[in-house]
Amino acid sequence: MASTIIFPNAAHVIQLYLQHKEIVIIADARTNGFCLATACKYIPALQDARIITIPAGEENKNLLSAEWIWMQMQSLHVHKDYVIVNLGGGTVTDIGGFCASTFMRGIPFINIPSTLLAMNDAAFGGKTGINFMDTKNTIGTFANAEYVFIHPDFLNTLSPKQIANGAAESIKHALIHDKKLWELYKNATDFTHFTNLENIQQSIAIKNYFVQLDPLDVNERQSLNFGHSIGHAIESISLNSNNILLHGEAILLGMLAELQLSETIYNCPAIVRKDAEALKNRLYPTVKFTFSKSEILEKLLFDKKNTDTINFSLLKNIAAPMVKTKVSKEQVLQALSIFDA
Repeated sequence: MASTIIFPNAAHVIQLYLQHKEIVIIADARTNGFCLATACKYIPALQDARIITIPAGEENKNLLSAEWIWMQMQSLHVHKDYVIVNLGGGTVTDIGGFCASTFMRGIPFINIPSTLLAMNDAAFGGKTGINFMDTKNTIGTFANAEYVFIHPDFLNTLSPKQIANGAAESIKHALIHDKKLWELYKNATDFTHFTNLENIQQSIAIKNYFVQLDPLDVNERQSLNFGHSIGHAIESISLNSNNILLHGEAILLGMLAELQLSETIYNCPAIVRKDAEALKNRLYPTVKFTFSKSEILEKLLFDKKNTDTINFSLLKNIAAPMVKTKVSKEQVLQALSIFDA
């Protein structure tokens, strides 16, 4: 069963669900300090919860952190009548959901995303996971949160860089499914459109559309991978470089390269890529591609979405995604050449 998405006017639904339950909050050092008070304001039942705190950052979404969480759950005598509440960005909701879904073969959990990126993507859809051997989300489960609480107030704690990070997923959702939303976003001169509740709701609705069509990610849901094949490769390599990129920054570069592939393979209109490049140059002027193309290609060959070939989700046009597209190594290298200029 899919998660129930709860918006500000319905916070009482989660409050009623949590009343009289034992609650453990998983948070990182930042969200514990900045977001816990906001969460408690809307959901007072959280005030009596016990807290497991993990280090902040994508680099900590790993097996060591998962083991730490499981050890803390064990010491708190967590059992199936407990509820885990994951309060934080995508790192927290991914690893918190993973640990909840595997401890005692599954503890119910709720996600309260505190970043725009998590609101748009990681906090719902049923995928949990950790990174392993420098590869994104290699180990994970399909497990849905009982509820996901979305509130723009949490965005007040974010830096402009983190807002930009989350906006990249909004851009992707518009490109793969909503021409009208893309028309709004492609002309943006700041991030105002990306943070208002109505547009967050639209972005969530787009992802939910694909998730409900294909919960286990075997066909239509793979449209959501647009930009992510090359983007995840860039992100993974950047973590061990002098040019560390946030997830959304890497995905933005991935979308540009994959729009070039879309032109080559499906004759996607060049104006789509040019508009996306112009948007990137306005809103993300400092995000640069400085990586080895051969390393990107090598990382792609080990991506969990690939077998003997490199598979991509591309676009025939705006709102016309094409999944399971086989792409040659030479075509990938040619697409990456757009970053040479």
